[in-house]
Amino acid sequence: MGSKIGIFLLHGITKNSGELAYVKKSLEEKGYCVETPNLPRHGLCPREYETCWRDVLQLSKEELLMGVEESFRKFNEKVDEIFVGGNSIGANLAFYLASKFPVKGILALNPVYRLAKGLEFILRHEPKISAFLLKKNGNSNNNDLVFHNFNIGSLLSLLEIVRDTPQYVKGLSIPTLLIFSKNDDILSPKNVVIFDKWLKCEKELHIVNESGHGLPYNSAVLPLIDEFIKNYALTIHK
Repeated sequence: MGSKIGIFLLHGITKNSGELAYVKKSLEEKGYCVETPNLPRHGLCPREYETCWRDVLQLSKEELLMGVEESFRKFNEKVDEIFVGGNSIGANLAFYLASKFPVKGILALNPVYRLAKGLEFILRHEPKISAFLLKKNGNSNNNDLVFHNFNIGSLLSLLEIVRDTPQYVKGLSIPTLLIFSKNDDILSPKNVVIFDKWLKCEKELHIVNESGHGLPYNSAVLPLIDEFIKNYALTIHK
């Protein structure tokens, strides 16, 4: 029996741990110890696999990062070596953890930086949008921004995680598995080139067909993750 290999996976914003249920079950069947926590203020909706926007709108960047770190530390105490990963912004959060804590490898599914046209407009112009709404609303504190009784200050602050991603990624020397969807309707295809250029470490890059932004539901990613872990874990279950 090898060491206890932990895989810490994070779902995307507005999803919950159910997004990773298929991957978790499949990897546990291979003998890995897998943790897929709900992000703070996620998974509270009574409908299965969903998160309510009204809960996300109360979530600040600081609360999100602190919650992710706390879940990671608790799980890390239970395993001998650990890999971090996630889907969408969950992958960005995995890069954040890898920049702060020792990990064996990163499993990044559809990490986010450039969005598809239309969505990209919101990300690119968020500072101007925020400034306009602050002026319109007569509020000088972005974290408490409420516009027509709609709290968007926290949501806008979550976009900072995407903008801060280069500082988490550049300089990492940790082996990384990058998997992108060819038919992603949320992200720009430019993400493939961007993350490949940023990451100077050992890495594997794969583009999966017949899949949208929901890569964790695609069976094609499982052998890629399994093989990557076998290549970089110190000891594998025999």
